Amino acid sequence: MRPVLRLRDAILQRDATSLTPLPEHTVPSELSPLVAALNQYMHRLSAQRGLQQRFIADASHQLRTPLTLLNTQAEFALRQTDPVALREVVTALHAHTGQTIRLANQLLSLSRLEPDHSHLPGERLELVAMVRELALEMAPLARARQQDLALDAEVASAWIVGQALCVHELLVNLTDNAIRYTQPGGQITLGVTCAEGGWLLSVEDNGPGIAVSERERVFERFYRVLGQSQETGCGLGLAIVAECVQALHGQIQLSHGHQGAGLRVTVFLPAARPDCA
Repeated sequence: MRPVLRLRDAILQRDATSLTPLPEHTVPSELSPLVAALNQYMHRLSAQRGLQQRFIADASHQLRTPLTLLNTQAEFALRQTDPVALREVVTALHAHTGQTIRLANQLLSLSRLEPDHSHLPGERLELVAMVRELALEMAPLARARQQDLALDAEVASAWIVGQALCVHELLVNLTDNAIRYTQPGGQITLGVTCAEGGWLLSVEDNGPGIAVSERERVFERFYRVLGQSQETGCGLGLAIVAECVQALHGQIQLSHGHQGAGLRVTVFLPAARPDCA
């Protein structure tokens, strides 16, 4: 029992915030598996704490500017006596409030997706049905911009295995990006086709597209494509998409849309069973 008691004492004497590995070479061989398991657990805790610290830093940095702007606009509105001028300020305040809410929601999406769920068992999900539901959910946004949002599924069903949250965030952010960056009256098409070993999910638009030189960087957090409006996005949409694709063990590719115009985002997702030739 003495080796066990010494190990216990060593753990109790550690600083409460310390997650450094325990020395494995100083314990008897029969305790090595226990120490190795403890070290693996502390490694996971350390990674989780790092993600939390990163989220707090990102959130505080990115929310500081819009919250300051909202406060300034509110103070300016309080000084207005002309009803017309007051309405203009309140309209701007309302628009910036919506943008701040969207930023907060995307930050929360990242915080939910960041923990490593790859070890958790996924559930069977039917991709075509989820894309169809998403199209109905996003249709009012497209109609408000007089855009045509269509579904072009070449298969009746497409089964995958994964977390429903990841698939939903993947679909929402790809479609939302297409709607936001495509001009009024534009065309957006969601598609599902069969591929070797899985399925190809695509979101295509006839908007401005993304230059080849920018396509690697757009998956970085808070990166915005040069020349695009700084008011339309937070620079988080494709970062969330990349997290989702990784969690679903998929692959993502950006290319030109139909006839070389716009943007086509293609995501390969492994099939739940070998029902794709």
